[in-house]
Amino acid sequence: MLQNSLQLVFLTLIFASCSSSESISDDLLAEINNENYFPLENSNYWVYEVDSEKSGIDSLWVEKDTLIEGEIHYHISANSSKTGFITNLLTNSLLHKSKNKLILNGVITDLIPGIEIPVENLVLLDPKNPVGNTMHTSIGTSSTEKEGYIIEVAHTITTKTEALIEDYSLFGEDYSNVIKTSMVVNLSGVVTTTVNGFEVTVSILKPKDVIISTQYFAPGIGIINNETNVDYQLTNIEQLSIPLEMPTKISEITSQHIANSSKISE
Repeated sequence: MLQNSLQLVFLTLIFASCSSSESISDDLLAEINNENYFPLENSNYWVYEVDSEKSGIDSLWVEKDTLIEGEIHYHISANSSKTGFITNLLTNSLLHKSKNKLILNGVITDLIPGIEIPVENLVLLDPKNPVGNTMHTSIGTSSTEKEGYIIEVAHTITTKTEALIEDYSLFGEDYSNVIKTSMVVNLSGVVTTTVNGFEVTVSILKPKDVIISTQYFAPGIGIINNETNVDYQLTNIEQLSIPLEMPTKISEITSQHIANSSKISE
């Protein structure tokens, strides 16, 4: 049922996109570079309708700013019933801009209990990045210990500019010069423990693109649409008898689209 409803959503997205940077005129590039694709000012807000296993309404707003190493970083707050992937990502992070790039520092949580995946200087959007090019790649590991079991997760996070959509329609609203980006989170995991005095390491997750998320940025608004697929299956959990409650399998598609937002200040 959820997949059918999402298919209907996708059918409403009528657009023409540029497949490469060569197809974008200099005038259009100049126009894009002058646009603010994610207004970051205190009290700016966004309201999203979320379609997932737990559908609902997510509200986000810029709560405050802070100066870090000479750059203003913004903290995003949200209502307590957060259901969208982007909602949870933004509210666990700080955002700032550097040379038109939208950069995020924070964590991805709630995938594997006890594991926080660090997101460091992740470029969410770069209007100058050519279509088809990678914006950012980061690699790292995270671990947690529970009663003699060490769970270690390796991650690779990649963001990419997917398309420039000159005319984009979403639920009856028309937008111009929308930038489509993607974020892919690849994970692998092992558990290390001691058995009869010997250290044993067992794979619980082979390398897999666990999160595939697509964002649509509109000038003067920010993210107007997000489609995220989270999918993984852990192995050898029952055999190891790990004393940690965790889902062994997750397969979920979440879509959130803009319902209302504040306008960028003139």
